[in-house]
Amino acid sequence: MFVLLDSVDYTRNSYINRVKIRTDRGVQWITLPVGRISPGTPIKEVMVSDYSWKDRLWKTIRQNYRKAPYWRDYSPELQVLLENRDRWLLDINLALLFWLMDKLDVRAKLCIQSSFKEEGEKGSDRLAWLCCKHGCDRYLSGVGAQEYLDVAPFNRNGVEVVWQEFEHPTYRQVFEPFIPGLSALDAVLNLGEEAKGLFA
Repeated sequence: MFVLLDSVDYTRNSYINRVKIRTDRGVQWITLPVGRISPGTPIKEVMVSDYSWKDRLWKTIRQNYRKAPYWRDYSPELQVLLENRDRWLLDINLALLFWLMDKLDVRAKLCIQSSFKEEGEKGSDRLAWLCCKHGCDRYLSGVGAQEYLDVAPFNRNGVEVVWQEFEHPTYRQVFEPFIPGLSALDAVLNLGEEAKGLFA
């Protein structure tokens, strides 16, 4: 199960509205513009600032991936997704996330945090509460969270915290040498069906 934390505060310069892609010069960030956001604004209340980003974003993706092996297979669907008229960042992200989950054959159930009443839980308490609410007995976390995740609320509720030490698989990209940590779109356009299960 994957719970999308849409009620947490939006964080500027994070993966919430930008990802990395591969170019002939290395890595490039592609970003959905959101303008000025007041501190404490939850992700679900963030809107993109204008529609002009769609043309720029599509042009950047097309320029760098048009020679990818599976560009012709997936680019029509991707273009339709990017042409939608949603103004809410969450809706755009969800559309792209569902598309990528389908292409990567990710079968986890996806839930939206704001659809559940949390009774004031914050931080690690919120995460432990969500695990209990959904009947989960394990919480998968990246090792980087060891610096701030409090495991006590999980222990109190019988939820095991599992630290994921992810080793990025390598594959052939449009440009060499291989660069890890890019958007999942990179794997989909370069590997097609072979991308399924690659990051499991």
